[in-house]
Amino acid sequence: MQAFLDFFEGKTYADAANGLFGIKHILWITLTFVLLAALYPVLKRHKRIADIALTVFAVTMLVLRFVKYFIMYPFVWENSFARIIPYELCTIMSYVLPFTVLFRTHRLNSFIYPLAVFGGTVTLGYADWVFDGNSINFNKLESMIVHILLIYIPVLSAAADRYRFDVAKIYRPFAAMALLLVYAEVANEWITPGANHMYTRVNPLPKDTAPLHHMFLLGAGFVLFMAIIHAPDIVRRITAGIKRTGKTA
Repeated sequence: MQAFLDFFEGKTYADAANGLFGIKHILWITLTFVLLAALYPVLKRHKRIADIALTVFAVTMLVLRFVKYFIMYPFVWENSFARIIPYELCTIMSYVLPFTVLFRTHRLNSFIYPLAVFGGTVTLGYADWVFDGNSINFNKLESMIVHILLIYIPVLSAAADRYRFDVAKIYRPFAAMALLLVYAEVANEWITPGANHMYTRVNPLPKDTAPLHHMFLLGAGFVLFMAIIHAPDIVRRITAGIKRTGKTA
């Protein structure tokens, strides 16, 4: 009974197997992408199942976020209601993403979905606060599930032909990221002075990046990631161009 209460109250205990890049972390990453690879062809063939799965994912994310931020934070963990306001990339995406599924916001998705996949992947790969050598509690488990869904919803929406990672619209996630960085910096300066929202102030990387500012490396990583997830469309366009050239030659 005490362990059950500790799980929801946020208490953790030393757990050597629960360190960053330990067996539990590696297993979590592996299972996440194995399941994604298994779901992708199924949802691509069966659009009705895809609609149901995406709706379940969206509702799950919405419920988990509501429970954590509107119930657990103020009433169980006794934090300020100010924690409800999102300032981080992943938190903002997790607030918005369920509604893109439930209300079919096609025009907004090209701004949101690449950022969601980026945030989910980075957090899954470097979940330093989750896999910190302590046991898993509700706060950590909720966060990991939500970050997995940040990847699943956009990618499986592409499988269901509800979204496409279109390189012609690649400027949109960059514009959205720039806007979020400005928002985070405004929050760091005036709303929550001294905070490090979106890591604009303090280096989150495991090593010092001097003489380069850490934001240059984070920005380079973002550019590379955008190129990778849009690579299939880039290849498709190049292949189509070569075929057209061959026919007219």
